Amino acid sequence: MTASELSRLVALDISKTTDAFLDLPLPEESPLIGAAPKMLRRAADSFYRSWSYLVSAKELYLRGEATVASTGETLSGKDLWWQLFFVVGAYYDFSIRLLLRKQTVYPLPGLRIAKAEEWYSKVNWPIDAGRVLISLVEGDLLEEEAEQLATELLSRFKAASLNEAADAVLWEADRGLAAFLAGNYILALSSAVMAELLRRTNLPLEHIEDLDGISHRTAASLFGGPSSGGWPPHVLELSQRALATVFEQWVRIYDRPDSDKSHRIGPFSSIRLTELAPLANRDARMSKKYGNKRIEKVFEQQLALIVQSFGLYVVSTRTGQRTVDLICISADPTARFTFLLEAKTTGRPYTLPRDDARALLEYIREVRTGLTTLPPLHFVLMIGPSPSATLEKKLQGLEAEAGLPIRYCSAHEIAQLREVVAGPLPLNDFADHLLLASRVVPAGFAQTMRSRVDELRSSHEALVRTMLARVR
Repeated sequence: MTASELSRLVALDISKTTDAFLDLPLPEESPLIGAAPKMLRRAADSFYRSWSYLVSAKELYLRGEATVASTGETLSGKDLWWQLFFVVGAYYDFSIRLLLRKQTVYPLPGLRIAKAEEWYSKVNWPIDAGRVLISLVEGDLLEEEAEQLATELLSRFKAASLNEAADAVLWEADRGLAAFLAGNYILALSSAVMAELLRRTNLPLEHIEDLDGISHRTAASLFGGPSSGGWPPHVLELSQRALATVFEQWVRIYDRPDSDKSHRIGPFSSIRLTELAPLANRDARMSKKYGNKRIEKVFEQQLALIVQSFGLYVVSTRTGQRTVDLICISADPTARFTFLLEAKTTGRPYTLPRDDARALLEYIREVRTGLTTLPPLHFVLMIGPSPSATLEKKLQGLEAEAGLPIRYCSAHEIAQLREVVAGPLPLNDFADHLLLASRVVPAGFAQTMRSRVDELRSSHEALVRTMLARVR
């Protein structure tokens, strides 16, 4: 490889020449091998611009002609256009693949989700127009109907004859196929690249998994189209090359050398705070992910982990029944109390149905009777979706009947509490603030607790500094 060969390759422009592209070797045998990242970026940018140009090059598709110098073969029209789309796309893909291997500076030329949208905007499957053309050519329509359809067809494609309209239909079909392939490739790969970059940040994994899903689904579309048969050979080969690059990127994501291979994932790695409210609401995404029958159990598990992280011992009861309950026991010897946590999931605002109220009263009696050696039952905390307008009044009646404070808090507020407070909660303050709140705990409870924790932290910091100053 010489610098001049690489420079000539990078300088190729499809809008100015087509013959030079036809005589290029496979990308793996080209001057791109061993090129520095700076030159590879120039190559990727150049080939991407040529690739984008082709989906607007209707004249080249219809009347273009070029000769392959090495074989003397002449290609024209559709055959020439598809050959060029394959060559340019293969070189762009290979340039990007090499850049990704070098862990280069981002963003890469053309590799953005917005660029995928530009490709998709070119996708137009003129299936109805194709059927009309066939009907007109076969001549089995009534004269008046055929005349009307022909007029509409010529007007739609701004054509002067049916032959011109037929050319336009073929162009739109092939152009749409090419844009669909390129758009899927760009979206699958750019999503995977973004997912890899975000994994180097402190962003929770659940936010990144959406990008993983986009990449996986789009790659499946990239594979599914050509594999169904009937697609041009160039489309099949180019899609295979594109998929190889996407798969290689996935390997970089899921086999990261910087991760601690000896680290064993524990329960707190499973906390997904962003899922707590959707689980309580029985969101369709949660149903799809976990299944309708498992939502209640997953919600209970998430709440158990969160409450334990606040500094409480948690015991799960009534496993497998519709109502899920947790008994939460303070681990702080200066804050001796137990409370009952009821986890509620429903697709509507929670209303405290009569069956729930009766079951809760019965269970409060059972727990009070059974807790003989543990701290006494101090209150009941219900956690679920947004509350109904009538819930406050219903809780007032239930509280009077139970002889025990009962509070309802949205899952969203509990998730926020875990987000804004670092470490365990001061449990006496948690219980006091909860019981001072209205029966339906208002939004902002998490921030109130955060302020209290910040207050305590500041007091402790001042105390430590004073003690250290005396030592010095």
